[in-house]
Amino acid sequence: MAVNDLSNVTNTFPEGLQMLHFCKPEAEEDSANDLKMLSSAIEQSIPFEGHELKVYRWGSGPKILLVHGWGSRGSHMGFIARNLAKAGYEAIAFDGPAHGRSRKRSEVNRSSLPEFCRAIYHLTAILGGIHGIIGHSFGAAAAAFTVAGQAQVAGYRISVDKLVLISSPSGVRSMINHYCQNHAFPKGAATNMEKMLESEFPITVAEFELEKAFASIGSEVLVIHDRDDREVPVDEIRSVIDLLPNVSYQETTGEGHRRILVSRSVIKALKTIF
Repeated sequence: MAVNDLSNVTNTFPEGLQMLHFCKPEAEEDSANDLKMLSSAIEQSIPFEGHELKVYRWGSGPKILLVHGWGSRGSHMGFIARNLAKAGYEAIAFDGPAHGRSRKRSEVNRSSLPEFCRAIYHLTAILGGIHGIIGHSFGAAAAAFTVAGQAQVAGYRISVDKLVLISSPSGVRSMINHYCQNHAFPKGAATNMEKMLESEFPITVAEFELEKAFASIGSEVLVIHDRDDREVPVDEIRSVIDLLPNVSYQETTGEGHRRILVSRSVIKALKTIF
């Protein structure tokens, strides 16, 4: 369920392979920066559905869970995590299913939105006392749907005081559309991919929209988006936020979709809710 620009896919891929790649994150080894970000964290492994989730913890105090985006990893939330730790919180990041060090080495290494939601629920239950969640991109949507107990993940609903969504798409349908547009797939590909998702995973695409989820979220919510985000255009989230007067909204400039995770502007924005 990628929002990212996966340039090695072409529109000549048969539909089945398009679907496989859509649900299969790129495998990357730890970079020097990943290792640097994790050098000050306590690492642990938590069993999850026959595999393990690698978890990274900084600081002490009220617990804040950080959820990375598709094709990303927990270390990419490290800048935010370390700043939260300095501010008196325990920041907890993790490599999502099939991502980073949480790869499924015994089978096809893929994941899905429902699995991410279940992972968030599982970690919240194991770690206990989660005060807030900060999600980025796909991880922001997954966090929102888990807190809302949206549609087919209703059995995994969680409760937190604070919820922060950074660079979030408006829903699963927009993720599919971005993916198809980025790879110049032919007309009708997005509709076909929706049908394949619904036949393979416990999900109804039309139900997984932020506008619907917000109606069931009782947490204090902050949405942060960059005006220069080319992967998830800012107009997409503005159209949702305009309908939700009780959600706080802040925009950054010049950070794009990824650099926003190491932005001082975001750290400043987080101080308005934490």
